[in-house]
Amino acid sequence: MKTEQRPNSGIYRRRRSTTVGLWLAGLTLIAAGGCNPQVRIPGDILQSRSAAGPGANGAEILADNMVLVHTPQHSFFIDPFEVSELSTRDYFAIRNQDPLVDLKPALAAEICAATGKRLCSRYEWVNACLGTHRRKYSYSDTYTAESCRTGVDRPALTGARSTCKTDTGIYDMVGNVMEWVAEERGGMAVAVGGSYLSGKGADCFTKFYFPNQHQHKQIGFRCCRSVSPGR
Repeated sequence: MKTEQRPNSGIYRRRRSTTVGLWLAGLTLIAAGGCNPQVRIPGDILQSRSAAGPGANGAEILADNMVLVHTPQHSFFIDPFEVSELSTRDYFAIRNQDPLVDLKPALAAEICAATGKRLCSRYEWVNACLGTHRRKYSYSDTYTAESCRTGVDRPALTGARSTCKTDTGIYDMVGNVMEWVAEERGGMAVAVGGSYLSGKGADCFTKFYFPNQHQHKQIGFRCCRSVSPGR
């Protein structure tokens, strides 16, 4: 295992991400790993997929809660919360739930795909974390110990820290649980954002490298969706 910091490890709602410009070119990342879950989609979600509108702070949000993110490369949607499993194989990305952790990156990707989404790329994830104002810690350029779930012994419920969000309303990008992203280098998977055990070192650029079959209680995920087919 090759790490840069200390790690630990049902249907969703759609959100958004952002992308970094040329200055991200020097960053390193990775991802991978899986199983094939069956997913039940609640009717209220099915009935609201096409509508979209402005959200808090001017963010564009789908009716099923994904946030729209614009980047130099492309636009996409990202979940505003980490994914949770409310009951067996019922996956959601909503507030006040235990984040789903201790799963391989391939399974995280399959769960996203089962709901018409995909695992976010690291480029998308970092841009979503930085937000419109490009804030290193998602909520600010200055670290504040109380803002996100860092330096503690366990994760919090999704969205529990109202201060731990981007200017576009995406929660828990820093701390709480690390998140798998869909990139790979040298046969290693990558998790980003730091976890509840991380301290000041956890920010939008934090990344950890693991074997593709790795799973841990400090690692969860969230999903993205392309705005246009094939993107």
